[in-house]
Amino acid sequence: MEGTGIELRTLDLIAIILYAGAMLALGWWAKGRITGTEGFFVGGRAVPGWAVGISMLGTAISSITFLAYPGSAYEGNWTRLVPGMMLPVATIIGAYFFVVFYRRTFFVSAFQYYEKRFGTWGRTYASIVWNLGSIYRMGTILYLVSLPIQYLTGWHIITVMLVTGMIITAYTMMGGLEAVIWTDVVQTIVLFVGGLVTVGIVFAKVGAGTVFDVATAGDKFGLVVDLDFTFVRDTFWVLALSGIIGNVQEFATDQTKIQRYAAADSDKGAITAIWTVGLGCIPLWSLFMFVGTCLWVYYGIHPDVAVDAGMRADAIYPHFIITQMPPFIGGLVISAVLAAAMSSIDSSMNGTATALTADFYRRHWVRGKTDEH
Repeated sequence: MEGTGIELRTLDLIAIILYAGAMLALGWWAKGRITGTEGFFVGGRAVPGWAVGISMLGTAISSITFLAYPGSAYEGNWTRLVPGMMLPVATIIGAYFFVVFYRRTFFVSAFQYYEKRFGTWGRTYASIVWNLGSIYRMGTILYLVSLPIQYLTGWHIITVMLVTGMIITAYTMMGGLEAVIWTDVVQTIVLFVGGLVTVGIVFAKVGAGTVFDVATAGDKFGLVVDLDFTFVRDTFWVLALSGIIGNVQEFATDQTKIQRYAAADSDKGAITAIWTVGLGCIPLWSLFMFVGTCLWVYYGIHPDVAVDAGMRADAIYPHFIITQMPPFIGGLVISAVLAAAMSSIDSSMNGTATALTADFYRRHWVRGKTDEH
């Protein structure tokens, strides 16, 4: 994705700097609350359930979602939402089978249970596989969020990746899981507001009634219409089954989620957290699908040379931000793009640090060392 050639406006830059400063300040605040490795890795097991839930919600809305969902809705309809609609089903399974179970173990790593059940090899193998996947995910998200930020700012992509990565590393390293959770709470609010602001601007420019009328006439709100019971193509059942399996797998084996079960201040708080993400994701995902629908209506009424020239669907939202949003407001929405990435990367970063420390460093290499070490 090439740069726009448009200079980042001063007020937009101020908004981004204020957002980044707030994240670092939260990390510094959380640093003062850490007592020992339990405090760093699981927040002292005393974080309110509602905060844990919003943190998990923010983690589920990565920068890929923030840009891919509007792009998918712009290009087609709401089909991409179908796997996510299975999340409440997976949440029932997760709440019933996994949340309290993992809390009863008092482990900080999900893979400590694997050793108890299968032996050292099981714990080692599962932890290695998860950590490799987590590192791959962090790299992917950091790179993908750098593409629209490069487009929006004109900065070199390496500069974007280094600056974004250093900010995330700084507050995650300072405050541990508690910093991750509380920054995720703020980031979730920022990305939600960013989506609402986009919808509000489109409504102001073309009218809410026009958006719904034109989108309905163009079948832009449609989901999967193929209900044939077959698994050889992307029918409703294939997407639904993949959504259930994928979400249950995350509730059962994802270190970032299991750490949060442990971080909640009570069993009730942990169950509240998992239901927050289980019920909150669909409205939030729907919001960003609706953003794409709004952009399709807007550019249908107000043609744009760059869009009409064949711009990629996932580049249209960044293009709208930089060309149609007022100064500072555009910066806040750019911050929302960053927030979506940060809330996913910081969780994976902290989860990877926890697993590597508990499963390898402390388990095999420095046995008997103190928390201070």
